[in-house]
Amino acid sequence: MSVEKISALILAAGQSSRMGALKPKLEIEHKAAILWVIEAFQKAGVKDIRVIVGYHSNEVRQILVHKHVQIVENMAPERGMFSSVKVGVASLESNVEGFFLIPADIPMIRHQTIEKILKAHKANPDKIIFPSFLGQRGHPPFIHRNCFKTILESDENMNLRRVLDIFKANWIELPCADNGILMDMDTPADYEKILTYSAMRSIPNLDECQALLNLFQVSSRVRRHSQAVSVLACRIARDLNDKEGPFISEQILKKAGLLHDVGRGQPNHAFLGAKMISEEGFYGLEEIISCHMDIELPPNGLKITEKELLYLSDKLTEEDQYISLETRFENTRKKYPKVDGNIIFLRFYNAKRIKDKIESILMIENLYDFFHEKSLEVINNECKKNLF
Repeated sequence: MSVEKISALILAAGQSSRMGALKPKLEIEHKAAILWVIEAFQKAGVKDIRVIVGYHSNEVRQILVHKHVQIVENMAPERGMFSSVKVGVASLESNVEGFFLIPADIPMIRHQTIEKILKAHKANPDKIIFPSFLGQRGHPPFIHRNCFKTILESDENMNLRRVLDIFKANWIELPCADNGILMDMDTPADYEKILTYSAMRSIPNLDECQALLNLFQVSSRVRRHSQAVSVLACRIARDLNDKEGPFISEQILKKAGLLHDVGRGQPNHAFLGAKMISEEGFYGLEEIISCHMDIELPPNGLKITEKELLYLSDKLTEEDQYISLETRFENTRKKYPKVDGNIIFLRFYNAKRIKDKIESILMIENLYDFFHEKSLEVINNECKKNLF
């Protein structure tokens, strides 16, 4: 998507004194932090990207060679961040509709978030748009051209927030599921958190799971079911891992369980839900969630992974209660008499194959009885807790 008359201003003029190292240059997965920011805008189609430099100007410029961005020099960076904002705004052409603003030390924003803001701008062309995560505003805000004159005429002792307060009647908060909009790198501890976050960026963290459920307006009833599935799947995974070693990720399984029914109520909801989550930037759960209704199993050599565990746990859970496979499928057959009986039988058959395999690994006679007798009360208690 190409976006004309929209600019992005990236602030990289600071000293990085609290970090003790040049923040735009710090590497995240072998790539400088500022390049993560630039590439997010480029992927969203924003072509006019301007980096405001000041302190350490030469080092920042070296990072940006051949990156198709415009360098804007703040000749007096000691005057503070707002002076860099003013320098950036002063560089914009008269036909620019608005600009994104972000410091170079907020590298984990997703291009999907920028695309959402652009879409919101198209629908609300005279508004200032703030992305928000679980009710907290973050970066990058989109600032409309109506603010430009006030920004340029404001004293440098002001800050952008106080200037934008003048236009508060034109603010829009745009909920998103991107924790990255709040994650900066002021200190070494912040940097370590971002390194950890980036390594698992394709999988939502628990706060992002909550934000996704809110974003897709998932009902409390479906949330209770999803929590029950998540807890049961993780409980089975724990026993399997204790028996054969850690080969199943409880963290991935927990999140897939919480989100597996976000498409509930719509045709092909497993595939749709997986696609909805992937389109928010979390493609790491797509395969697991997409087959929680219907799964393909090999004729021989069945291996238990997160995918099989989510499928089985969903079949062992009706609403937010755990039941046997036989009861679950009998209830399904009665509830949906028009559904092809072959489809129901195949789902039951696949679930039973997975269940039989798990029973053989754990050396138990009946998986449902095992959990019912030994841990069902514990599992139900866990479901009543706030998993987030």
